[in-house]
Amino acid sequence: LPSTPSSAVCGMCCPISLRSTSDGKRISGIAFLFHAQVPGSTVSRAQDLLMKQVELERIVSFGDTTECVLSALGAPSKVYYAAAEPMLIKRGADSEQLRGLQPHFFFNYFSLGVDVCFDSMTNRVSKYARCNFSIRVGDEPLTLTPTSKRESFIDRFTEGTDMATQQVVLSRNEKRSRSDAENPFGSTVCYGTNQVIVEVMSNGLIASVTLF
Repeated sequence: LPSTPSSAVCGMCCPISLRSTSDGKRISGIAFLFHAQVPGSTVSRAQDLLMKQVELERIVSFGDTTECVLSALGAPSKVYYAAAEPMLIKRGADSEQLRGLQPHFFFNYFSLGVDVCFDSMTNRVSKYARCNFSIRVGDEPLTLTPTSKRESFIDRFTEGTDMATQQVVLSRNEKRSRSDAENPFGSTVCYGTNQVIVEVMSNGLIASVTLF
């Protein structure tokens, strides 16, 4: 990509790139590279208005406090509290009894295209851990995994089978107040069969699996 011209910086910090950082074995955080302007040479008054363009790097790592993130990236565009049920379910029943229904929260940096998730208890940057499940459905060789798409299992969840139930459209926006932002993923569809309910997004990927 071409470099950012000085006329476009106008004294502000402009993001250039974002890359992951590693401790040698695992991803430890994200490094942000910015363009910024600082005063140039002050030899003469004519040069006092000249600004020199420099590059700045700021790193946000897993485990950083909210103060560290604010110091590195500045104030977020918005603070979002994830009150959706899936975020509370991931914490487990024991943690809810100890801390109550305190959701995780996010710093939304719209200008950077980045959301930073914080744990509600420690107020530190948290990492999302995907559950690599493997669920066998019925007697036939069908196994659900996080990468399964609708086309690979829809035949077992339609009305043509004995164990299938009627599909249900789930709209999470109905549970939110008007002041909250709409769900960018839209409504999802739930398919059920014997002891398994699969929630599928509009792109065909699995959003959640419920066993009963």
